[in-house]
Amino acid sequence: MADAAPVTDDEAPPSLSKVLDIMRIKRPGEEEGEPDTDVAIARGMRAEPLNLYEGHPKCSCCINWVEEYPDEVKVAFEAVKGSEQYALLLRSRKSHKKGAMRPLELDSIVVHSPLIKTVLHEKVFQNYPGITATLEKLEFSAPFAPFLHQWSEFQTAYEEEENDEVKAHLTLLHNAVSKDMRDVQENVRDMLSKGVITHDLLWTIFRPGDMIYAPKHESLYLLKSSTMASSGFVLDIEFVSWNGDEFGYDQAASTVAPVEGTVEIRDLPMYPLRYAADPEAIKLACKLRGQRFVELRGIQNKVLKRSGLGEIDLLGTGVIQPPKSQERIMIDANMYYQYQPFAYKPTLRPLSRESEPTRSAVELSDDELVLCSRVVRGFSFRSKKWDVFAIDWIEDIIWKDSVFENLVLPNDHKDLMLGFVECHRGADVDFDDFVEGKGRSLIFLLSGPPGVGKTLTAEGVAERLHAPLYSVSSGELGVEVDEVEEKLKAILDISKRWNAVLLLDEADIFLEQRNISDLQRNRLVSVFLRQLEYYEGCLFLTTNRYQEIDRAFQSRIDMHLKYPELDVSSRFEIWRNFLAISTRDVEISEENMRTLAETALNGRQIKSVIKQAQLLAARSKSTSLCMEHMQRILRIMKSAE
Repeated sequence: MADAAPVTDDEAPPSLSKVLDIMRIKRPGEEEGEPDTDVAIARGMRAEPLNLYEGHPKCSCCINWVEEYPDEVKVAFEAVKGSEQYALLLRSRKSHKKGAMRPLELDSIVVHSPLIKTVLHEKVFQNYPGITATLEKLEFSAPFAPFLHQWSEFQTAYEEEENDEVKAHLTLLHNAVSKDMRDVQENVRDMLSKGVITHDLLWTIFRPGDMIYAPKHESLYLLKSSTMASSGFVLDIEFVSWNGDEFGYDQAASTVAPVEGTVEIRDLPMYPLRYAADPEAIKLACKLRGQRFVELRGIQNKVLKRSGLGEIDLLGTGVIQPPKSQERIMIDANMYYQYQPFAYKPTLRPLSRESEPTRSAVELSDDELVLCSRVVRGFSFRSKKWDVFAIDWIEDIIWKDSVFENLVLPNDHKDLMLGFVECHRGADVDFDDFVEGKGRSLIFLLSGPPGVGKTLTAEGVAERLHAPLYSVSSGELGVEVDEVEEKLKAILDISKRWNAVLLLDEADIFLEQRNISDLQRNRLVSVFLRQLEYYEGCLFLTTNRYQEIDRAFQSRIDMHLKYPELDVSSRFEIWRNFLAISTRDVEISEENMRTLAETALNGRQIKSVIKQAQLLAARSKSTSLCMEHMQRILRIMKSAE
């Protein structure tokens, strides 16, 4: 059933005294005090039920309810005169269950009595989702789950009722319902005492509004409703989510597959929290994670670590694997929903009926915190994919300022470059082009042979500024003009939004001089130039062929750094810097480092030699890294040339 809407004064059932005053309607001409055996009876005031039965079908869409036993069908329900006078309509139908003890079973109850409705509204279903006891036609269908879920409240209201007429009406309903569910209650009571349940009785333990625990997801959900379907027992649930703009309830569904016989309640994929071994411990863990979920709203640069955890099974999202090694991520739900091709931005139900979906500044209650999603959405800088990330894997970044300090560059170059970037990011200089919005970027061109530190320069600047580094290779942009334009625009827009340092590595294809014989590449260069005109962020371009750069680019470059081949002194600094961060003890003297620097290697090759030497040391069970390990790797490299 739908959620119960708030009841206004006009919609609320009449008070008991008012109902008793109007329960008999005097006919025209009737004298005061004159008895009449044929008075008109108000709707629902006849203190007896009207039994209706399933008759021969008249159509394929609904049941034909009749007055008499189906073997002697005479009058259809719709034609029964005065049926609305009865306090209840009890509809019975033929039992189609195998081995049924009774030929007829109660199918549904229609409540006409305003006396019953008043009691149900005020004392039984006032906090039960999906039941509006003030409806003109109040109908309950077998197996009458709301009454079983609220049996204690119903029984109390029935036993404590003091008004004789109300009691008489309630007795009709109590007798009808209790007779039909007596066996169910006894079976369920026996099973629950042993911590088990059967599939066909799952509905008895899942009450709308319950907090549901999913052990595999390590999460709590709010149960909206449940339905028995051919695929299993379907749970419609809600959880607190963030769509980039606001908090609110998102929806999902989970199916409990059919099983034979009894099953341990705690072995179910989902079960009400009250059956857990330690509900309070579960709520505390979920609350702490919920607080972290709230903290991670908005745009945030973080690191994803494995933290020793295994894969996580997420409801509606599938299984996500932990990262094999740590990776930088940007949390940004808005951009995730914009650029993830298979995602849609959900419309969230407000956390409270009185407000719109909750904006980011609000404080969530404890009951809302425990229902928060266990994932956030964003972008992985390593895989270059929009993805979902488990909150348990997310940590703050430990920035490595030493990367910039260890750059093998003249100090004045480093100081000038860092000063440019800091001023640009801090908006200390507000320079604009003659055309508004143009010329607000800061572009560095880094040229030189491979392995001399061009890429490391951009990484070092980002680390020093504690800014995200968005690294893109030209191959990721494609080769078709329209594709390149679309992807490049998205990357530039996102980089500006995140205030990231953007690195376009190996950008030669976009920088080379245009010529009349290659129209396709000319269009690519033009697209690239046009997009850069209105970029407002910090961009590093790397190239191995500076001499072939188009002249139009040269005028757009703010600072050009040429990286020569590494000399002995530069290689010595690189050897020393890399060995200083080795995970093993290093037994290599400065004299040995100078010997190693005599070999003509670039920065990437030096890094590779140290990595392979560490593997060699581990294989030989050596506790430290020594010169012998380096020399063996260098001999292998030389023999392969």
